[in-house]
Amino acid sequence: MNDLRAIRFWACIVPVCALLMVGCVSKSPTIAGGGTDVSNAKVSGAIVSPGGQPVQMLTVKLLPQNYNPLLHPDTLTDSEAYVGSTDSAGRYNFSNVKKNTYAVFAVSPDHQTSMFISNITVGNADTIIVHSDSLKKTGALFVALLPNRPFLPGAFLFVPGTDIYTRIPSTQSAVTVDHIPAGTLPSLGYFDYYSEDPIITVSKNIEVQSSCTTSAGTATCLLISANSSIAKAESLMIAHIGRTGLTVQAMAESAVSAADCQNKDLIIVSPLVNGASLAFLKTMAVPVISCQPATYPLLDLTGKIQGTDFTVYNPDSLATIPDSLKFLTVEMRDIINPISLGIAGTQVIETDSVPMIWAKPNDYSKLVVSVFGDISHIILFTYDIGAQMISIQAPARREGFSFHADAMVYFNALGWTLFENSVYWSLRMR
Repeated sequence: MNDLRAIRFWACIVPVCALLMVGCVSKSPTIAGGGTDVSNAKVSGAIVSPGGQPVQMLTVKLLPQNYNPLLHPDTLTDSEAYVGSTDSAGRYNFSNVKKNTYAVFAVSPDHQTSMFISNITVGNADTIIVHSDSLKKTGALFVALLPNRPFLPGAFLFVPGTDIYTRIPSTQSAVTVDHIPAGTLPSLGYFDYYSEDPIITVSKNIEVQSSCTTSAGTATCLLISANSSIAKAESLMIAHIGRTGLTVQAMAESAVSAADCQNKDLIIVSPLVNGASLAFLKTMAVPVISCQPATYPLLDLTGKIQGTDFTVYNPDSLATIPDSLKFLTVEMRDIINPISLGIAGTQVIETDSVPMIWAKPNDYSKLVVSVFGDISHIILFTYDIGAQMISIQAPARREGFSFHADAMVYFNALGWTLFENSVYWSLRMR
């Protein structure tokens, strides 16, 4: 964090000095940003010291709740940010504030104390009086983030609604973020310059204690299994989900409900489920990877005609399937896709020949892997959030991972790499 502060110092010394000069002229808050699309809304509050005394001439920032400092490196010139300072009574005032949800953030010059108030909803012409709060000693977050993933260059952790961020060293699987405001932190975000989405939530509702280091939990995945007794393929899936750093919970499809899925970061449907009871996943705004093509029509991933839009695997017929329809290899369709990550051409993914199942998604999907010798039969495909599926737009990322349980048992390292990369992609980490 010391390196980070040094970088910030040189990057921001001119605008910070400008702010200090204005503060010397007048104790009234100097408001930056707001643009031309303004309202008559006002936000005010007060800041006191840990001993209860008004804090004078302290820089205060009113930032959108989802503010990402990596995308907005200079709050003094950012049209979405409002920057002011406290007066002799410790009061701050912002006027002409746009309609949005905001956080108030202030930090002492030595970065040892700070204040952070979130979820301030501002409408047009509102007058919002934020409760008076005190500066508190900061804490720290220890984040074990996807421990077996090699971080891309330029990866960061940041606190939405503040200008706090720190770079994640590419050689480390965990990082400590210093100078975190004490109290309930709504979220912790991940950002890299290769991601498609500006904010990726790593953890939510973190209780940060003053002068303490808090461990921030990683994402949680729900594996919907065939029953309460975990099969070999499902056990392997759980192990490889765990390798990505997620906390994994398995629940039998007969017991799972929409409520069980709502607070999860990722849902994975086992290839062994029946799937008839999982139609509620279709409209759920949680990423879903389904390994059971029988669920594809229910999830709106493909059409409804078995044998035309998708195929299913019957292990009882394995002995009757000719060797000519069993494969060790697949065709990689998209070399630049974040799941294939440069893997191209014909690739061996099994240690034994197995029959392949496939699907035919629509033209708005991204095709990653197809059956060897038949590129019209797709094994692995994705829909990004908002992409048109068969009848609805994807409410979150969706993926068809059409490898049945017997195939997964014979996966080699590349097969499991595709699975793990699918998890990363679904969580918007790639």
